[in-house]
Amino acid sequence: MVIFSGCGAAMSGLCTWIIPAIGRRWFMGLVGVCHITYYMVSLFWLPNPESTWLVYFIGALGGIGELTLVNLYQGSVSLYFKDRLGIAYSTQNCVTNLGISFITGWSTSLCVYSKIYIQIGVMCLSLVCIGCAEVLFDRYDKQKTKTRLLAVKQKSNIATCPT
Repeated sequence: MVIFSGCGAAMSGLCTWIIPAIGRRWFMGLVGVCHITYYMVSLFWLPNPESTWLVYFIGALGGIGELTLVNLYQGSVSLYFKDRLGIAYSTQNCVTNLGISFITGWSTSLCVYSKIYIQIGVMCLSLVCIGCAEVLFDRYDKQKTKTRLLAVKQKSNIATCPT
């Protein structure tokens, strides 16, 4: 847990500087790679005394992937819902708590392998949804910018036109 939290906190700190410079889409790929690697190692690793270092590797991958995803999501929410942040974050917390409730509810009836496969599916679905939201927001933002530029241009034409 210390490795998970430490690597996650370090990556979270780096994300605040790197994401604005590079963009969120690269980090979506990093999140996907970290999570898939995390889940594959968890599925196929057979613990033995010679490979105990993999426990630290798994913890680091989990922390990096999880807190990068949290940064991406928080940034997306604050960008998409600028004028309704309170409602957006309340909805996010409600959905998160519902997810925790579902996971806790099925945790006793499913084996570990089934849970890992479900988590892989949910993670892939979430990355696809975030990617679609990015594309839709980019289209919306471009259209909004184009409309603003057109309004400014029309306003300047009206101001320079003698009456």
